[in-house]
Amino acid sequence: MNELKFILKKFEITKIPGHHQPIEIPNIGRWGLAGLFAELGYKRGVEVGVQAGEYSEVLCKSIPGLELFCVDPWKAYKGYRDFVRQDRIDGFLREAHERLDRFNENGNGNRVHFVQKFSMDAVKEFEDGSLDFVYIDAAHNLQNVTNDIVEWSKKLRRSGSCSGHDYCLRTRPTDQHVVYAVEAYTKAYDIRPYFVLGAKSKEPGVTRDFSRSYFWLKP
Repeated sequence: MNELKFILKKFEITKIPGHHQPIEIPNIGRWGLAGLFAELGYKRGVEVGVQAGEYSEVLCKSIPGLELFCVDPWKAYKGYRDFVRQDRIDGFLREAHERLDRFNENGNGNRVHFVQKFSMDAVKEFEDGSLDFVYIDAAHNLQNVTNDIVEWSKKLRRSGSCSGHDYCLRTRPTDQHVVYAVEAYTKAYDIRPYFVLGAKSKEPGVTRDFSRSYFWLKP
């Protein structure tokens, strides 16, 4: 399958911009992205930043036979988690197990793996080129987003998808740097096209997630 041609045809995209900018796909959100991954035949992926497992569950429901690695330290630490107590994070982990353990039951095999480590420690456990996709939704400051994109991209096979959440600009919190990291990486490595789910503005008749997602295919 030529994955890029499939995507362009599916979303009726007739032209790739000649200059650096994302292609916005209106009326699609994270659920639609999971469905697209299924259509592309993806079977092995990672979510970085799982919290209570809501999107991990979406991925498992949407992609038949998916083997998913759920990477999250589930640990309070200085910085990103200053505002959350450890007992609340422990509750997130319990919720994630409640949502996801069933995908390992009733003869489904070992589909879901909990990797309770920080992202840059977990990434070392994966071979380069071994993943179909990564979905990044961890610490959103510039350094961490950039590190996640750079290091997890190495683990993708050709035409695998680097994707993530919260492609949006906010005044608070001030460590919301996903847009800047994505723009810098795609421009530095001439990644064209890259896609953003949902139109930039909420126009009449257009629906999108409050926090948009992004993705591109590894060259």
